[in-house]
Amino acid sequence: MNEIDWRSYGVDADSAAFWDKYNAAVKNAAEREKEAAPKLESDRIRKYCNDFRNFYVDLIGEENAKAVLADLPDNKRCFDEVYASLLKCIHDQKAESTRRIAGILLKYAPKIRGNENAAPTV
Repeated sequence: MNEIDWRSYGVDADSAAFWDKYNAAVKNAAEREKEAAPKLESDRIRKYCNDFRNFYVDLIGEENAKAVLADLPDNKRCFDEVYASLLKCIHDQKAESTRRIAGILLKYAPKIRGNENAAPTV
């Protein structure tokens, strides 16, 4: 699987609009899970993969979802890897945000508790 540039599809862990889409996509996915599971294992796998296709349509739009999932076979492991890459992107963005804020605090917070690099207080 090629690495997916989730940011180019609007994945932004610092954006309220992204989280609105993500939460709606998760809610819709939960509703789809309530549907009766097919009897055959092959059909259960197809449903699993199709549920993820619908999740990505809800999250990043139909054309983007088609681009991300192009040529992906109905294989649970393949879809799990795509979802894992999305979660990794979100995790990395949140970690980046935490580091950014820590750097800002270190640089500009009042000099207290040994923060000698901070801006002087007025």
